[in-house]
Amino acid sequence: MAAHGEVMRELVRLFNERAEVDVARYFAPEFQLDQAGVGASRSGLGGARDMIEALYAWSPDVQLEILTLVEEGDYVAVRWQVTSSDPAGFRGVMMSMYRFVDGRIVDDWGISQRAAAWQR
Repeated sequence: MAAHGEVMRELVRLFNERAEVDVARYFAPEFQLDQAGVGASRSGLGGARDMIEALYAWSPDVQLEILTLVEEGDYVAVRWQVTSSDPAGFRGVMMSMYRFVDGRIVDDWGISQRAAAWQR
């Protein structure tokens, strides 16, 4: 199995290309999402699918970008930027910590903020 950081990069590539994500390959059946500040909590493979769909719902052409990735042992921390071509200048930012077991994501602790617009 690839290093955990490479798994994250592969997921981002699939997400940005709108390719089918084999959720069971990347997420453990006992997956748990805890998104502080918004009360989002999802679990299991269905929860992982719902999380991906919720990100797609931010904007029709939403794109993820890894700004910083730090990996240590079974943990990966990612600082994200979320953008689209929305004329209003849509963007979002996220900070997430992931825990892997047997090469798949088991825990996702995150904070996200959607910004309505920014100055370009």
